Amino acid sequence: MDIIGDAAITAFGRLMLICLSFAYFKFWQMMTVDWVKEGKRLRSIYSRAIGGAIVMGVLAWGTAGMVLEDDGDPLFGGASYVQEHKVTSDERHSRGLVVFFVTLVLGCGGVVEGADEGRWYRLVQKARRRRGDARDEDG
Repeated sequence: MDIIGDAAITAFGRLMLICLSFAYFKFWQMMTVDWVKEGKRLRSIYSRAIGGAIVMGVLAWGTAGMVLEDDGDPLFGGASYVQEHKVTSDERHSRGLVVFFVTLVLGCGGVVEGADEGRWYRLVQKARRRRGDARDEDG
């Protein structure tokens, strides 16, 4: 490919990573809001976010240097992974750690934002109930 085509693919890939990162963050945020609204403990949602980061890091570590061959059926799959290039152990470990830490920060950040939003929702609901009770006593 020419330089402009490579630059466009690289820019598109970076844009997709940014969009996927935002979607991952919002996923944990919305999931946490629902948990806080239901009154569940935050420790379990943090455990799930950390577990998700561990799984993503291990997958990135295990598939370093692998590419998917396009010989499979589009509907039923069947494509195979092939070794594209030889990856050193340092490259493999650094890739796994980078993916782990990025997904850990995004997941835990989403949990923190969701917890704040859920607490705010519960506080507003509590204030509305109190205000409704005070109106009933006055009226």
